[in-house]
Amino acid sequence: MLRVTVELWPDGLETGRKVLASANIGRVKSGALADYRVELGEEPHGTISGTLLEYPRFATPIWDLVARAIAIALTGKEDLPPRSTFRFARLETSRMCGFERYQSQREACSGKTSPTRRDR
Repeated sequence: MLRVTVELWPDGLETGRKVLASANIGRVKSGALADYRVELGEEPHGTISGTLLEYPRFATPIWDLVARAIAIALTGKEDLPPRSTFRFARLETSRMCGFERYQSQREACSGKTSPTRRDR
C-alpha cells in the first residue's frame, strides 16, 4: 500500500506541521495490469474512494499512479493525458525548468525558454 500525505509546514518549518489530507492506494489485483483501490481523506470533508483498473504498474513512474488514483477517486474517471514513459525533471526549487531526456542540466537552466509540449 502507498500512503500520500499532504502537510502544511508553517513558514516552511517542520515544527507546527499539520496533516491536511491523505491518500491510501492499495493494490487489490496483482500482475502487469494491476487494480488499485484508493481512499482520499480530508477533514472536514470525510473520505471518498474509487478503483483504478488494469494499471500498467511496471511501465510508468509512481507519480503517474498517484495522479490517476486521485483522479479516479475525485471524478470517477481517469481524465489525465495519455499514459507515457516520457519524463520531466525539476531542477531548482526557486525556478522550475523541464528538460528532455538527453538535454543537459546546464542547457535546461541557461535561461533559454525550453520547449513546451505544444512546441514539439
